[in-house]
Amino acid sequence: MVCLQARYGFDHGVEVERFVLTGERPHLALLSGHYGEADRFYGRSGYITIYANQAVSPRSLARFYASYRRLLAERGHLPRRSRDFAPRTVELALHVARANDGRRWMEMMALWNAEHPQHPFENPRAFAQASHAAYRTIAGEELIYRGAAVVRKRKQRRPIIRPWPT
Repeated sequence: MVCLQARYGFDHGVEVERFVLTGERPHLALLSGHYGEADRFYGRSGYITIYANQAVSPRSLARFYASYRRLLAERGHLPRRSRDFAPRTVELALHVARANDGRRWMEMMALWNAEHPQHPFENPRAFAQASHAAYRTIAGEELIYRGAAVVRKRKQRRPIIRPWPT
């Protein structure tokens, strides 16, 4: 069994037995993870090993890693968060949570700049992106924006007029 696992890359479990008894090919996971602990250099330190198929996109790999860390934290293997939040991130998340009452991003940004002159924003789009990221980091969920969307004025396209061939 161990030889088949090593030769064909089967996961541990019943996949090898199913292959030997029925001839069915096992389902190959695109992503799988393993958590282990080592007491070698830094006391009790854990490590995460991810096995990824080469067809997996970087975004999918990042999402898998984040969800795997969350799962390990829920089971008590990892601390919920390994480092403290940056004070500016906390302040921005609290600001946007309080000011998200139907105001436009420009208004929320002006209020932020008045309250926090040491960290001003110049662009409402950059402020909106930073606000969404800060809220997601602190609250663990997406911000539901209650105001009007930022409207960009688009250039009006002129129709292409080609002369009729004669």
